[in-house]
Amino acid sequence: MYKLLIIEDETIIRKWLRYSVPYTDLGFTVVGEASDGEEGVDKIKKLQPHVVLTDIHMPKKSGFEVFNSVKELCFEKVIISGYDSFENAKKSIQHGVVDFIAKPIDREELISILKHIKGKLDNNHEDSETIIERLLGNDFKIDTYSVITEKIIEWIKGNLTSNFNILEIANELNYSESYLYKIFKEDTGFTINQFRTNCRIEYAVRIIMYDPNVKLYEVAEEIGFQDVYYFSQVFKKITGISPKEFKTCIVGYTS
Repeated sequence: MYKLLIIEDETIIRKWLRYSVPYTDLGFTVVGEASDGEEGVDKIKKLQPHVVLTDIHMPKKSGFEVFNSVKELCFEKVIISGYDSFENAKKSIQHGVVDFIAKPIDREELISILKHIKGKLDNNHEDSETIIERLLGNDFKIDTYSVITEKIIEWIKGNLTSNFNILEIANELNYSESYLYKIFKEDTGFTINQFRTNCRIEYAVRIIMYDPNVKLYEVAEEIGFQDVYYFSQVFKKITGISPKEFKTCIVGYTS
């Protein structure tokens, strides 16, 4: 899984970016959000993302100023802007921006961009592995744990509505609980339970986006929550807005 960071000062757009795209299906995990350029710089340094999705015009630091502040770090850059200009295009080239997307954001266009970036990152990883094999020989094996993490994610998605525990996954995959916990946390930055909860809320977001008239208790039941009030609390804790606010703001933005 490749780590992705979102930097966007408009809350509605930031939450739409976070929850309207099936990042895990595309090979990414969103490791954080930032609401201004300075916070973005701090999180890039702390989280070391593979991809940064950022607005240009933000308080404290612009997207380009963010890139200047962390130019010693290597990551893929995607710029978001409310308007295009030759100057922005020129600066994007100078900063090594891999793609540029205009507001209002087209979901399918963003997915296409992420697929392109995923392919580029995969190729870079394969090139690195080839060099290592040549230097150290084919007998040298490096376990990146990505296969194990992918299996855990697949298991979580297949059992999303059940109240499973780590022991069940460990028995299924023939690893110890502590080993799976350690590897998964290192790869994703989340515990297995945190990741499951995030997946459930992401699924809830998709349900609401496809049917804004759906009842919240129906959404809660669909994703494995028995208590709609608890579901609303968890939804707000993760997204920053309540399900009702999401219906009004996010769905309104995409219409």
